[in-house]
Amino acid sequence: MAIKPKEAMLRLAAEIRDELQKLDWLYAEWQGVDVEAGPHSLLMRGKASVFHDFYCGAERIFKKIAHELNGGIPAGEAWHHELLNDMKLDLPGLRPAVVSPATYKLLLEFLQFRHKFRNIYGFDLDYGKLADIEKKFPPAHHQFKHEVEAFLIFVEQLGVQATPDE
Repeated sequence: MAIKPKEAMLRLAAEIRDELQKLDWLYAEWQGVDVEAGPHSLLMRGKASVFHDFYCGAERIFKKIAHELNGGIPAGEAWHHELLNDMKLDLPGLRPAVVSPATYKLLLEFLQFRHKFRNIYGFDLDYGKLADIEKKFPPAHHQFKHEVEAFLIFVEQLGVQATPDE
């Protein structure tokens, strides 16, 4: 495997840490919402926006990783799904898997939710489906953060191995 320039790996690690911090803020914001409030339209829209943003933040991290370590972001109509799928793959000679199969399954639900959220009016949100995704948010956030932090160890090791001239 060709070692990436030190600066690129250190920048990638810093950018991923920045996104993880934003996801922590998002999670903290969600924790401040009264989850027992019921199906009030504005509350539902707010919660849905948090879950949308969670997946967008995860996808930004995946895009940075794909750009630096995978040779680019997948092309085509299903690139969002392909990118997520790529992140559960161990790519010998390039990088280890970023997320586990279990975290992939959780994130896939958030990807599907994001797609639906972007293509309906807020008043058409299904409270039952929103409640289901809300139950999955704490484990999804925790597992994603834990696994990406473990992946950062690999990225930082690449940065240490690289030389400034490469």
